[in-house]
Amino acid sequence: RATQIAARFLTATITGTYGGPTERQSGTTAAHARTSTEWHARRGATVDLQQRYVPESGQRSTYRLTVPTDYVKTRSWPLVVGFHGWAFAHDSNPGLHAHGLSNGYIVATPSGYKDDKWPSWNGGGSTRSPGPAGPTCTMPRSGGVCYKSCGRCADACWWTTCEDSVAQILALLDEISTLLSVDSKMVYAVGHSNGATFLYELAADARSAPKFAAFVAIAGLPHVGFNRPPLRPTSFLGLFGAADPFMPPTANLSLSGGDRSVSVDPTFGSRYAVARDVSTTWASAAGCDVAAAVPYTLLAAPASAANRCTRWARGCHGGAEVVECVHAGGHEPPPWSVAAAWSFFRRHKAHTDCHDTPGWTNGPRPGGALGCAEYAEKFCTGFGLAVGAAWAGGAAFNHPERHCVVCGKKCWHPSAKQRERRQEGGQRVSATKAIKIQLK
Repeated sequence: RATQIAARFLTATITGTYGGPTERQSGTTAAHARTSTEWHARRGATVDLQQRYVPESGQRSTYRLTVPTDYVKTRSWPLVVGFHGWAFAHDSNPGLHAHGLSNGYIVATPSGYKDDKWPSWNGGGSTRSPGPAGPTCTMPRSGGVCYKSCGRCADACWWTTCEDSVAQILALLDEISTLLSVDSKMVYAVGHSNGATFLYELAADARSAPKFAAFVAIAGLPHVGFNRPPLRPTSFLGLFGAADPFMPPTANLSLSGGDRSVSVDPTFGSRYAVARDVSTTWASAAGCDVAAAVPYTLLAAPASAANRCTRWARGCHGGAEVVECVHAGGHEPPPWSVAAAWSFFRRHKAHTDCHDTPGWTNGPRPGGALGCAEYAEKFCTGFGLAVGAAWAGGAAFNHPERHCVVCGKKCWHPSAKQRERRQEGGQRVSATKAIKIQLK
């Protein structure tokens, strides 16, 4: 059954723009890729490298790295990390690499660990069934794809590696920063299918959430019970196909038992959160006025794409925005998805002042002091103290709402007009100083 699943899934997701069989078949395996210590950066290069980081299982991973044609090491460059779909690999996204080459940003596309099966990413509930909302599929007792790294899967809903994919990507970011000059404020993540489901893990994990300035999910949703908010106000673009047979963006009531919050994969029975609930979760976490959603035009997509886009931007903290687009396609990425992702990314930078206070704890406690990461998991959500957890804030607990971003610490981000005023003010001060010097 696992082989049948892989064959059908690969056939349904192959596309000539985002990835394709020619590129897929000609890829470099981890055993044949060079290590980064054997490679020196040069402009316009695309190279397959073996990642230095190796988990305890000893698995190796390869990533494809592209350097823009006008790269110089004397300035910092944006980095876009692309995550493949289930059973694909680092070489399945030639469109993204070609776009980065000519549009001035670095591209890295790593392979997820394959164990004894196919490359995949662990996150978004792919290996945690049954979860808070029960089993993540409709057939928890039959079939399934249990990876070697999982040991014994709790039910048949598990379908990816159990390796720590977040740790893998953190190590990859560190490795790339030693090879190239990366702008830490402009690190972005785009994923397709299983790769998009993994993005929700990156945004909700305290280790990786501060690393990325924005996310673009293409045909990917978190499983039911795992639609967690990002730990920081973060911009998000979701591109979903109305005819997607694997991760439908809306509820199919005949399969979900009438539950409008659940999308069921009619092919394999996986259960996901619907796209609208995902979008409003991210909007709420960014402090946006969720009721102020407005229609939006995605300029990178052709008018014939029949997009229905919605945008949340009013009241969002730190200039964040959330955009949800449902197009007429299926599970495969639309041809314009790469251009749309880059157009979205370039509008957003991470905020240097949007970080937890270094070394903060909630004070001496009998059971040990808690830091912001622990608070994020236990007491805070949606950029404030969770409902019923107000007792955990204030002076008695060293004001987590003033020190932890996810608990309410303010992240100031000046608007364009404010920046212009500050610049004009600085010019006036400089002119005044010059006049005084001349008078003396």
